[in-house]
This record gives sequence, structure tokens and C-alpha cells, in this order.
Amino acid sequence: PTVEAAGAACACPSPCLESSRSCLQVYRPSTANSRCLNHFHHGLLGDLGLAHASLGEVEKALEYYEQGLVIAREIGDRQGEGTALVNLGLAYASLGEVEKALEYYEQGLVIAREIGDRLGEGNALGNLGLAYADLGEIERAIGYSERWLKISREIGNRQGEGTALVNLGMAYASLGEAEKAIALLEQALAIGLSIKSPEMTRFSSEALEQLRRGGIV
Repeated sequence: PTVEAAGAACACPSPCLESSRSCLQVYRPSTANSRCLNHFHHGLLGDLGLAHASLGEVEKALEYYEQGLVIAREIGDRQGEGTALVNLGLAYASLGEVEKALEYYEQGLVIAREIGDRLGEGNALGNLGLAYADLGEIERAIGYSERWLKISREIGNRQGEGTALVNLGMAYASLGEAEKAIALLEQALAIGLSIKSPEMTRFSSEALEQLRRGGIV
């Protein structure tokens, strides 16, 4: 499993797209002069970006994330700014532009730390770990994933803890350290079962089975 975008993923993209678009027709920036409505508009843009990303329409998602970033900065919404930056990083990573994704993750990490957003900090660290793994810098990826794991445990984020364990397990597997990878994936599997996460449970189980057969994950 990869680190999810820093926001609630849309389980039903098409209806959400229609609903969000309808709201945007009503609450354009030119008519939404209050801070409250600007926050609302910014949130809708983020939702639209996530919905398009879930449909594989990454270029369109980028447009909405960029618009949301502009509004977040205009109204001084630092948490919203950090979320938009991480989502932009995820979008560029999905397009294979990992170096560009790293820049956005780093910016999102700085903001999360400045405002004390521990969950956001963890998300940014996790995504940095995945990006470095994609670049083949496994040791560096492990360092970021370990920091994400630590934060997830400190704040009680079980989903983040499990996903960090999966990513660490895969990283060690790629280094040929099967025993360490198995130990980490077993912990992830236990968490997946505990929080009833089908994706985490399935992924951990399949990776463990392959490692125990002596295969390369």
C-alpha cells in the first residue's frame, strides 16, 4: 500500500464530482467574499482533485490542487496549504515525476512541522520514503519510513503505523533482508486484521507468502 493523499479519498468519484462541481457553480471566489466560504471553496477543489486522481485523471487533478493551493495561501490556511502541496506531490509521483514530487513533499513537511500537524508530518515523511524508494535510494527511504512509523505510533494512527510497516518490510525485502522484512510485515498483517483493512491484510499476506517461499517481493 502506498501513502494516501492527505485527505479523505472519495469512495464514489462520479457522484462526488457532480456534487462538488455544482457547489463550485454557486460558490465562486468572486461571490464568496467571506473567509468561511473561501475555506469551503478550497475544500471543494481538494475533493475534486482527489476524485479526478482516483479516476486516473491526474492532469485534471493537478489543476484543482493548484487552484486549491492558491486559495489556501491567499486566506492563510497553512494546514490546507500543506495538504495541497502533498497532494500535488502524489499527483506528480503518479506521473513518474518523482523529483518534482519530492519538492512538494518537502514543502508540505516544513509546513506540517511549523504548525504542529503531526499527522500531516507523518504523511509527508511517508511519501518522501516512497519517493526515495522509487529512486532506488532504499536506505534513505527506510529512514523516512522509520520516522513516519514513530510519529504514527505516538499519535495512535494505526493505519499509518501499518502502512509504514508494510513500506519498511518491502524496503528490507528489496535489500535481501528477508527475516527483517518478514518481521515487519507480520506486524503490519496484525494491524491490518485489527483495524479491518482489507488492502493492508491482503498485501501483507501475499508479501509474506512470497518471502517465505524464498521469492523476491
